[in-house]
Amino acid sequence: MITLPKNVPLYFIIIRFCVFLMVWLLLTQANLDALSFAVILLPLATLISLYLFKPNHTYYATLNIAFLPRFLVYFVKESLSGGVNTALLAINPRAQLSPTLVTVTVTLENESARVVFAQIVSLLPGTLSVHLDGQTLVVHTLNQNKQDTTKALLKCENMMNKLFSAL
Repeated sequence: MITLPKNVPLYFIIIRFCVFLMVWLLLTQANLDALSFAVILLPLATLISLYLFKPNHTYYATLNIAFLPRFLVYFVKESLSGGVNTALLAINPRAQLSPTLVTVTVTLENESARVVFAQIVSLLPGTLSVHLDGQTLVVHTLNQNKQDTTKALLKCENMMNKLFSAL
């Protein structure tokens, strides 16, 4: 009899199954004829992945779903604001671009939260995460003012801290 690996929380199983389901739907272009194979193959793929790639419970962060809408509003607002500023810098011939690297210490406790933070920073216009080593993040920015960049990164980190905090 096939059994699940021990001590695997249900949400790990659900997340992996949903990821495999999304990939399946993309690959089959949501063809309902292929769904009969998915009924057998998706649970099997989920089970095999749980044996081959056991979830590391200390890596995963707890997402505060109640804070997610507020974070999304913040992210869209910052993306639009940063996009406009970056576009103005790009089309203004007199703009003094001064790309620089800013190093910040990330205080997020969970490793996966730090990785997501670095990726969110890269999605915001005018910034790009260059290197994450433990709690040190190096960010490339178009802004010459390191204080403004550091302040913006700390605000983003604060939002991420609330997003990944337990309820």
